[in-house]
Amino acid sequence: MRTALLIWKGIMSHSVTLNGLDGTVVEAQATTTPGLPRTTITGLPDPALAEARDRCRAAFTSTGTPWPTGLTIDLLPADLPKAGSHHDLAIAAAILAATGATPAAPNDMVLLGELGLDGQARPVRGVLPMALTARSRGFRQIVVPTGQGGEALLAGDVTVFEAAHLADLIDLLNGRPRDPRILPVPAATSPAPELAPLPAQVEWAVHVAATGGHNMLITGDTDIAATAAIYLAALLPDLTPAEALEVAALRSLAGLDLGGRIDTRPPLATADPTLALAAIIGGGSRLMRPGLISLAHCGVLHLQDAPEFSPAVLEALRGPLDGGHVSIARAGGATRFPARAQLVVSTRTCPCGHPDCQCGTNMIRRYHARTAIIATRCGVTCDTTGVPAPVPADAATQVARARATTAQRLHGTGWACNADMPGNIARAGVPAEAMAALDKAVERGRLSGREVDHVCRVAWTLADMAGRPKVSGDDVSRALDLQPGWQVAS
Repeated sequence: MRTALLIWKGIMSHSVTLNGLDGTVVEAQATTTPGLPRTTITGLPDPALAEARDRCRAAFTSTGTPWPTGLTIDLLPADLPKAGSHHDLAIAAAILAATGATPAAPNDMVLLGELGLDGQARPVRGVLPMALTARSRGFRQIVVPTGQGGEALLAGDVTVFEAAHLADLIDLLNGRPRDPRILPVPAATSPAPELAPLPAQVEWAVHVAATGGHNMLITGDTDIAATAAIYLAALLPDLTPAEALEVAALRSLAGLDLGGRIDTRPPLATADPTLALAAIIGGGSRLMRPGLISLAHCGVLHLQDAPEFSPAVLEALRGPLDGGHVSIARAGGATRFPARAQLVVSTRTCPCGHPDCQCGTNMIRRYHARTAIIATRCGVTCDTTGVPAPVPADAATQVARARATTAQRLHGTGWACNADMPGNIARAGVPAEAMAALDKAVERGRLSGREVDHVCRVAWTLADMAGRPKVSGDDVSRALDLQPGWQVAS
């Protein structure tokens, strides 16, 4: 009895699989086997990845490259679930080496991209986080579909090759590459938005929120609230290089076009009540997509007409607002996305929002009670009454000066702004008389413990804006005026 021998002719090529922004390098191995025509992919592929054998076979046929009769493809680590069609180029490179059509891909090369039936290399999402993973693991050459080379270059310290077709990959592996893209596009700063006039109290509240990193609750005209959210994002300082790269990686994973640039301005995302939970928090069955709360990371998320949102959405936002990240658990594991964003919550004064409102008191109370979950996370509250006026031109300079004072005071603590301060630390600097008054308000049910923490943090922000090293009683009084619970009780 003769035993068929496994003929090993292939050398591994490399790709990357993602879990959130964290990636793992995948080794694609291919070997030809005698016997009946059969192609097998092992290594826990998802359906899209399992279909790579059909896409690659058709792509090989389109270029006139022979397809082996028996073929086994293994994706290592074998016990790690893998998802997505972006492994196609790595699988194709392993097959080409196994059949002798080309030399094996270099050991420091990662291949990312999907193959069409005609052999065209198709763009994929998540190129930047995959390129960052490859660079951190010592890979210095990356092959991507045409048009995504600029995004891969943002990872830094890598040489990027673009492939428009499987034939381009064959030429590259045979030593006849197209010119590599070696010059990244410099970082860009979004132009300053043109802002409509804002009422004085809204403008001042935005300055406080931008200085201290506090979440906002704005009641009244939703258009003014939208302008306030834009103004808040415009007042925030530029992102650090690490923050800008992380924000760009999240946008890449969501499938948004980066234009080959890293934007150094804080992002602004707007959510309306028609969006589903997965659109705001993130989700997906296999290759998870970040939601709007993550796309607003290091920036601002605006919830338009918050009482109309599903209670499940508002409840789900509590974790990201408190912890700064989103955790999505599925049967196959958990995925984590950064989500450290400032929140701007806008509500109408009543359910109808008309000037000649005829809504009953109970109806209005129920309408605002829907946002109680989120309102307790807001340290700054205002309404849109008053006459709008142009915003000052030097507002960003004032905010930057106050934030520098905060940074100097919090140096070495690990807290970036006053909103990050633990409640006990924020209370420690409040004058004893003012603290006693706050404790009495808690006893009478006019304030909650969380709201007292907000008052103390905002008081520190007001002291920083005034250039004072300590909190005064007047700071506490003004901070109280910005609390929704205090306003209602008053």
